[in-house]
Amino acid sequence: TCALPISLSVLRCQLDVTTGGQVMLKLNSADGVSLFHGTTPVNVQPDMVIDFKPGVHTLTFIVNRTKRTTDLRCELADVPNSPARASVVGGK
Repeated sequence: TCALPISLSVLRCQLDVTTGGQVMLKLNSADGVSLFHGTTPVNVQPDMVIDFKPGVHTLTFIVNRTKRTTDLRCELADVPNSPARASVVGGK
């Protein structure tokens, strides 16, 4: 048997959460995207509120390029009344 090839891209980033709480991740589109917070799958929506504890967290985005033809953009946004403080860990 021959399986059809699937074109996948894996993107990984880390968030440094200095104060725990809810943080919003805003995607330009959820089409063809899977997301893991550490090893836990996340229900992908264009606007997602995730509760983070203090510390460094890894987010892994898996993009199915046969279902998605546009670039992926993700933004951090504040959640009203949440004490959370998070920033993207920069590279070297």
